[in-house]
Amino acid sequence: MLYSKSKIKNKTFDDLKLIIQKCIEFCRLKLGFCKDIPSVILSRIKQNKGNKTYGYYDPYENNIVVMINECKTLTELTSLIIHEYTHTLQPILKKYQKLYKKHGYENHPFEIEAVTNEKLWNRKLLNYLRKEIV
Repeated sequence: MLYSKSKIKNKTFDDLKLIIQKCIEFCRLKLGFCKDIPSVILSRIKQNKGNKTYGYYDPYENNIVVMINECKTLTELTSLIIHEYTHTLQPILKKYQKLYKKHGYENHPFEIEAVTNEKLWNRKLLNYLRKEIV
């Protein structure tokens, strides 16, 4: 059974791959279809102590990068996937920097939309995973 507080480090690579595949499937169904399905990269790069990043979207390569050393629970992973998938649907390359200069990170419209989607969909995604992955 998958629990929201399940530790990511206890999952095998194949387990994580399946969970992520199902997360992307859910996001496509609920948030919309992006032009190209993003690849998801699991990274073990160590972060600076003051720079805690669970992951990010690279619009140039169309990759969602998950920082496995930072993203410790299933809830953090699913929330991250929803957040970064939201960015795949936004005109990041054309508008992100301009809006960032105007609003900063916390008030950035793209970030607000991504955080809103996390809050709206994360519990539903966790329930979906419980049904899909036995």
